[in-house]
Amino acid sequence: MARHRLASDADAARPVRRPWRSSLVLVCGECDGVRGYGPKQVRKALKEAAKAELPAKAVRVVSVSCLDVCPKRAVTVAVAGVGEAAVTISGPAGAARIIGDLRGALEDDG
Repeated sequence: MARHRLASDADAARPVRRPWRSSLVLVCGECDGVRGYGPKQVRKALKEAAKAELPAKAVRVVSVSCLDVCPKRAVTVAVAGVGEAAVTISGPAGAARIIGDLRGALEDDG
């Protein structure tokens, strides 16, 4: 039986090609939110707004476990990449504001 030897750098971190172009938007999946506007609705609103207003695959919106901000009656959203920030959203206007900020940052970067 042949033994497979692992290269010494097999556990080293390697860069990968990401499926989004500029920003990663993290939505806390454990925040309470407001009645009828919780993490699932925030993620959906962000994805729909990004699809309508930003270039294709410019932003990736994902749900993550607790971000340790824990606002009352809101959902925490962290943006990594262009326009980095962490904010809380308590209604649809917050999602639109984040996408607007990302659009402006993308335009500034060219």
